[in-house]
Amino acid sequence: MEEILKLQKQLICLLKNHIVNILNLEVTFDYIGILPTYYIDINNFSRMQDGYGFNSVTGESYVSEKEGAWRDGWFVFAHNWMEDPFYIDLNQENIGFPVYYSLHGQGKWIPIKIADTIAQFEMILRKLKVKDTDAPFELASLHLEIDSSNEFWIEVDETCKELGCV
Repeated sequence: MEEILKLQKQLICLLKNHIVNILNLEVTFDYIGILPTYYIDINNFSRMQDGYGFNSVTGESYVSEKEGAWRDGWFVFAHNWMEDPFYIDLNQENIGFPVYYSLHGQGKWIPIKIADTIAQFEMILRKLKVKDTDAPFELASLHLEIDSSNEFWIEVDETCKELGCV
């Protein structure tokens, strides 16, 4: 738990502007279940780590170097309604904190890089928020800086086409 509090202090300095900007967007995408619906509490960073990096009831750490385990430095800042986490690796500050996504409940964590930096992810969310009341659209129409062959963005695009994002 001490390690988490130490990380929390580091994060406040490193990420506060980006996290606050994302939180201030008030972007929830309930209609596109794969996108974030719950964001970190800026006053309690450790709460959202529960169940990913540690168990708050037992105090057990889930961090390990084993394949598929939660890694030291991974930090959840949002999750969707299925509790699939959106996270960064604190060890990647030098490259702007790429954003990762993983499916929850698979028995292992497989990171899918969905944005090159947390700033880029913020911009993507901003563009999606502007479009969220329009009836069906394709992600390509937003000119987002995303990898269109990425399984995450393929699912978002398919959902936008099917549901109309309303």
